[in-house]
This record gives sequence, structure tokens and C-alpha cells, in this order.
Amino acid sequence: MIHIGFVTRELPPLRPYGGIGTYVLTMAHALSARGFRVTVFARGDRDTMETVNENLKVVRIASRHGGLRSVLHFSARAAEAVRTLHREKPFNLLEVPEYLGQALFLHGLKPEVPLVIRHHGGQELEVLGRGRIPPRDPRWYLLAAIELLALRKAALATAVSRRQARIARLKHFPQRIPVIVLPNPYPFGIRPRERAPEGPPWKVLFVGRLDANKQPHLVARAVAQLAAKGKEILLECIGPDTPYRGRWMSDRIRQELEAIPSVRLSLRGPQPHSRVIEALRGATALCLPSKPEGLPMTVAEAMALGVPVIG
Repeated sequence: MIHIGFVTRELPPLRPYGGIGTYVLTMAHALSARGFRVTVFARGDRDTMETVNENLKVVRIASRHGGLRSVLHFSARAAEAVRTLHREKPFNLLEVPEYLGQALFLHGLKPEVPLVIRHHGGQELEVLGRGRIPPRDPRWYLLAAIELLALRKAALATAVSRRQARIARLKHFPQRIPVIVLPNPYPFGIRPRERAPEGPPWKVLFVGRLDANKQPHLVARAVAQLAAKGKEILLECIGPDTPYRGRWMSDRIRQELEAIPSVRLSLRGPQPHSRVIEALRGATALCLPSKPEGLPMTVAEAMALGVPVIG
């Protein structure tokens, strides 16, 4: 039986997680349902091994939370867990996201295993893709260097979109590693909703980190313009808040809406995946104007439910 391994810092239902975790969970279930043996190595609160079904196991790895040390600590501990299981049940393939250099310590496995790097959007994606000046924060350069080091000796790289594939080829240029476009999979186990919700109010949903790359403030601005024309709208944002130019992105969202008191704003913070799906079912539309992403899992889930998407 072919044994496939995934390494990811995020995996539902434990936090923190996002599109990468949802992608890995979807792929793991789909592959195990087709008879492949799948093992997922993910961050957790303590070291555990969970048997999801006869072909799928999840190895949770306790790791520090926050900061660069947590990135390196998880990568090192995940590599140790992979090597331990590889000696007992050898892997035929390992897939690791390039994000935060999670493949940094995975090279040199014996017997040798093909390593696939999945490009979801790394530290330098926005800079290389849009010709922007890199941030002044030295941590950005350090994380970008760690990602580049983690790419060495990969057998194959995959990217969500053609744009990300172009950036990935720049990163892999010294090693001449082949890069292919592999869109995110159809969400596992999601059925279309029976009917769209009736308004007003019209519920506009944003799902993702509240940061500059995902641009939730543009969603708030668009909602404010619609509300100024007499539309009754509820803007619901799901995802963690992040700093933005000396304050929080949630403050920027409130600023965009402060002149339009008729707009109802709900900032729900991070939510379990089941509640994200529930929110999508009740949404009039999903609005996600993310700059660096090609086809986020949230968009794929909304399309599977039959929810209109604006991006």
C-alpha cells in the first residue's frame, strides 16, 4: 500500500488553522478513501496519535506557540516524528507546504523519499509578484531565507495558480525543480445548500486573517458604499485580527464603516471549521479580495455550497 505523508503546522479542528490546514485535511480524507495510507503530522497541544479511519492517522506534535522559535521548533520535531515512523512504515511520498520553511529538517531521510513542496504563498510572494519593496522587518528576510533553504533537494513543487507557479519557479531556479499547477481540491463532504438566505439584511461574509494581504478593509469600504445607497447589510468577519500600521486591522474596518451606522458589523474572531461552513451556508455572498492567493480553500468551499463569491 502506498504511504503518503503530510506535514502542516495547522489542521482542523485545533487552532490555529486556515486554508493550508483545510487543504491538507481534504486531501488526506480523499486519498485515504481511495485506499492510500495517509499520515498527517500537525501541531497540537500535546503529543498524540489519532486514528481517523483504517487508512488515515493524525500525529499531533506539541510545539511552542508564536514567534520564529515556534516555527523552527515545530519543523524540527515534525522531522523527528517523520523519521521515527519512516523506519517502521516507510513513506512513498511526503508533501510539505513551503510556508515558513516547514521542510527545513526533512532532508536526508533513509531510505530516500520524494519530497513535494506545496506553494500556498510564502514570505516573498507579494514582493516578487508585484515588484514591491520588501518590508523593513528583519524577520521577513530571515523567514524568506528559511523558506529558500527548506526547498533544497525537493523532487517536485506544486502551486495553487499559474501566478504562484511563476513565483515558485523563481524560488526553485537554482535547483531547476519542476513546478506544476495543481489547484486546491474540491472540499470533502460538503453538499450544496438547499436555498439561498432571504434578505434584507444581506449578509456579506469575509473569512481569513484580518491582514493587509487579504484586504478586509476593502470589503468594508464596498459594503459602506452599498449601504449608502439604502441597502441593509450585515458584514461578518471570521478570522484572527492582526496589526496594521500601528493599530489593528479591525480598527481600520470600523473606520470604513463609522460614517454608515446602518451597517451591522460582526467580528467573530477565529472559529472552528464547522462554524465557518455554517456561516457560509447563511451568507448572501463571500467577499475575499486576497492579493497573494490564487484559489483559497474558503472560496472552493463557498462554491461547493453554491454561495456567490466576490474576489
